[in-house]
Amino acid sequence: MESLTMSALAALLLVGIGAAASAEGQDPPDLRTLAGQAVEGTDLHWKYAEAVVEWGFEERTGALAYDGWIASTYTQGKVGPLALLPGDAATALTGDLSWTSRPAGRTRRGIVVPLLYTDTAIGPGQTVVTVRTSSGGFSFRPIDLESGPILAPELGFYVAPAAGAMAAADFQRDLAAKGLKTIRQRVREHPEQTWLAAVKALNEGRALPPFPKAPYEPAMSVEVPDPNLQALWRIGAWQILKCCPRIDREDVRKVGKADLFTKQIFEQCRIIEDPKDPRGMVVVPDHPFAPLGIETDRVLWALDHLGMHEAARDGISVWLENQRADGALTLGSDIDTRQHQCGALNIPWVMIEHYRLTGDREWLKKESPRLQAAVRWMLDRRKTTMKETLSKDEAAGLQAGTWPPYGLQPRISMGDGDPNATRCYIVNDLIAYRAIRMVGEAVSEIDPPAGGRLLQEAARYREDIARVLEQAIVQAPLVRVKDGTYRSYIPLGIQDHGIRSRLAPKGTDVFGHCGIYCSDITGPSDEVEYALKTGLLALDDPRVDGLFDVLEDVLLTDHPWLRKRKKDYESERDWFSNAGWGYQAGWERLPEYYLAKDDIPNFIRQFMNHCAVDINVTNGRWTFNEHTTFADNDKSFENAIFLTNFRHMLVWENGPALWLARATPRGWLAQGNRIAVKNAPTYFGAATYEIVSDVDHGRLTATISIPSRQAPKEVLLRLRRPDARPIRNVTVNGKPWKAAGPDPETIRLTGLSGTVTVVVADAP
Repeated sequence: MESLTMSALAALLLVGIGAAASAEGQDPPDLRTLAGQAVEGTDLHWKYAEAVVEWGFEERTGALAYDGWIASTYTQGKVGPLALLPGDAATALTGDLSWTSRPAGRTRRGIVVPLLYTDTAIGPGQTVVTVRTSSGGFSFRPIDLESGPILAPELGFYVAPAAGAMAAADFQRDLAAKGLKTIRQRVREHPEQTWLAAVKALNEGRALPPFPKAPYEPAMSVEVPDPNLQALWRIGAWQILKCCPRIDREDVRKVGKADLFTKQIFEQCRIIEDPKDPRGMVVVPDHPFAPLGIETDRVLWALDHLGMHEAARDGISVWLENQRADGALTLGSDIDTRQHQCGALNIPWVMIEHYRLTGDREWLKKESPRLQAAVRWMLDRRKTTMKETLSKDEAAGLQAGTWPPYGLQPRISMGDGDPNATRCYIVNDLIAYRAIRMVGEAVSEIDPPAGGRLLQEAARYREDIARVLEQAIVQAPLVRVKDGTYRSYIPLGIQDHGIRSRLAPKGTDVFGHCGIYCSDITGPSDEVEYALKTGLLALDDPRVDGLFDVLEDVLLTDHPWLRKRKKDYESERDWFSNAGWGYQAGWERLPEYYLAKDDIPNFIRQFMNHCAVDINVTNGRWTFNEHTTFADNDKSFENAIFLTNFRHMLVWENGPALWLARATPRGWLAQGNRIAVKNAPTYFGAATYEIVSDVDHGRLTATISIPSRQAPKEVLLRLRRPDARPIRNVTVNGKPWKAAGPDPETIRLTGLSGTVTVVVADAP
């Protein structure tokens, strides 16, 4: 076979080797006879088991059909001919490895499957079995059954050793009776995290230095009851901009000659010291490094959130002025073109965010041709992989992860995680798709035909990504979390079968700088952030929720960097304040997910812990680390992530809605406290509000200036009191207001403009 069509290759990847062999009509061997024998070419041995796979045992799933098939889909493993679960009259076998299963209420439905699997849970030789049905699919590792049944409530499946197996409903009831809880469940029952508690936990015995007085503050003003967080906000713009060279505009194309560090920009460009000199422009680096598209984007976003739009616009211009002839936005520096090439896929989105936060239509008109060229470059790259027929080598690369599935981005360097571009990653396509769609939406406002063409291209791209993303999720084995259930893990690539550190060969150091273990945390969390923002995954998808349980319960409670910060770390004792982060917290998107999910206690813990672990106080200054093991490098990226999450705590756009005080800690509305935000840039215009607490007398007062540039469909004001008491009596501008919000602590404000006064009282 010299070539394969893409459709045939997709089927091969999806079905797996075991199912493919059965489909060819080969008589499967008696798997029992192979048990104990060596796996050819390895030091592993075969193990044999029979397992029950059950579905439809919950009320919500009893009315679903579960036609499907089962196969071994990783490198080693075999699946034998199936038998029906005894007493199941609603399921019928259609082949050795396939079946139909019609709805049957709460009647037990399922199969009994013989399994031959390897005796390892670590390394590339492990066995993974995939179940695909018309009502969903999942994968599991047979070796996990040696520790007990696999219950996947998010998907409605149950797998157990056949000998003496409990029914799924019985096991589910018994497990619930044990009262086991995930980290996220524990957080919701725990007193809310505070900044000071988090910082002290991670800086035992260290004196905290005083905050410096910045020579200027952000244009967006914030006053909150926590003086430390307020101080960090006030020095935030200065902490970033003091590291930004101001160069002569004529030297903008020399910025790329700074191969690695910010300081090299000073060597290559003429510096304009006078801030009033019109020749000067700001270069926004990823200090201490030169500008990087894959991290400087968040620094630019933070500047726009702070209201420092001129500096953000200058920083964006550096990229646009260095655009290549083929449209790629790259500076040509050594670090940007060698190991961070993916930045060219990433940087356009923040340019559209600049437009959305400033409303600068003239800027958009001016830069539209360059923005369109940048995303056309991505579409041109995609076209190179839109091949219906692959060569033998390309087909092998598809299996190995070195050749992308149909229509996805070719390999591109991924920073420290994969600087040599050895593999393909779905996250690059999510990043590219987001940029194309955002540019298309913005351009449609000034040039509907051009924007419409980009949106059509984006829609076709979305279809290709969605197919591959779904396949990758299904083929990644479920992972046990702390409540005893198994949850989904969303891998980095179509060829990754789950947690990469578990797939590494024995003896591989997976704990090195930005190694495999780090990518298990940062990669999927970042990937899901883009998938949620593009709608490729839904916020209520239980598999997304499952990923964050796996991150919290498995990957963020036991790794070597925890013990570098706390030598005597014990997960059951120290889980609340000493965990929740990995190696580079700025890349771990847990706070962003919890905010979107409206899981405020978990957002607050993650936000505070990430801030605490990133802050370096060992040098007597307040600087942000690049990594969670102390590194005195005053990193702009981590500072920017903190500032943006802080802003989102207070002001957050959700589609056509504007949220105010969505995630403020309960203690901030204690008696006499005040929260004030002025001149907050939003998609709708500048937002200003103040909340004053008189809760001891049952009263809260909020004064809000509704943004006027583009009125939000609704403004949602949340008032999280220390006693969590629901809102009862509301007046708006002195008149009774009955528009309840989505929860008992939120007020929905619609049809209003100008300055609005909201009063909440416990009694009429």
